[in-house]
This record gives sequence, structure tokens and C-alpha cells, in this order.
Amino acid sequence: MVEDIDIWRAAHVLVREHGDNATHHAAMQVARMAVKHDARGEAVWTRIYDIVNDMLRGRRASDAVH
Repeated sequence: MVEDIDIWRAAHVLVREHGDNATHHAAMQVARMAVKHDARGEAVWTRIYDIVNDMLRGRRASDAVH
């Protein structure tokens, strides 16, 4: 099983490298895992996608406040 900290780190890297496009990149990985019938990989990438989405939503909210 992939540790939560590793999921968070992967999400952080995606946001750092791809900014607002990070959700798209994570979604593409979810789709790739589904096509490969890799349920474990799909589950991991879905968790990463969810965290990326939360991170970006939080970042957008803090930008709106400033």
C-alpha cells in the first residue's frame, strides 16, 4: 500500500510542475491505469487527483482573498 505521505508528495510535485493543469495530468494517469486494468494504480492516482484538486481549490481561494 502506498503511504499517505507519498500520495501527498506526488500531488505536491504535480502542482509544482504543472500548476493549474495538475488535475488534468492526474486524471490522465487515472485513465491510463483504468485502460491497463490496474485497479491499484487507478486507486492511487485517484487519491492523488483528489488531493491535487483540493490543493488547487485552496490555492484559488487564497488568491481570491488577496
